[in-house]
This record gives sequence, C-alpha cells and structure tokens, in this order.
Amino acid sequence: MAEVTEIPKEKEMIKVYTAGHCTPCEEIKKALQEGNFTVDGKEETIDVIDIETDEGFVEAQKRELTAVPQAFRGAKECKIKIDDETKTVLIECENGEDNS
Repeated sequence: MAEVTEIPKEKEMIKVYTAGHCTPCEEIKKALQEGNFTVDGKEETIDVIDIETDEGFVEAQKRELTAVPQAFRGAKECKIKIDDETKTVLIECENGEDNS
C-alpha cells in the first residue's frame, strides 16, 4: 500500500506596493532591487509593485490601499521598515496560522 503524505500549502510570495511620488517608497524600492532586505529574518523572493502602473493600480484598488509603502503575504498585511544604519528593508509577517 502506498504511503500518503500531505503536501504543505506553498508559501505565498510577499508583495510590496510602492509609488514614485513617495520618497520612503523610493528608498525601499532601491534597497529591494539591490537585494538588501529580509523577511522575518530570512531571505525570500518578493514582488515589488508600482501602483502608478496600470497593472499596479488595479492591484492597489483590489486591496483598497490608502497608503504606500505596504507589504502583504496573501491577505495578511506585513510590517515594513528600513533600518536607517544599514539601509536594509525589514519585512515582518505573521507566521502562525489563524486558528480562530
């Protein structure tokens, strides 16, 4: 009899929303493009979305964004900040599952 193993749900990519008119966004975007970031203290792949593009604007409307920069893993909002000393972007997302 074959063994059945459960396949874990694939981790959703972090999406970071930015805009050209936003000075902090430009600093964050530059650091992200240079690979100078961590997500929950680890390296991960992220998707940077400029809300001033047609595609980015549509995504921002779907999420009902009212400000940038913002980061999300799936539907959950993550904290995003930049370390002033190292210029490293720190993204913190909730890792636990919602068991409510």
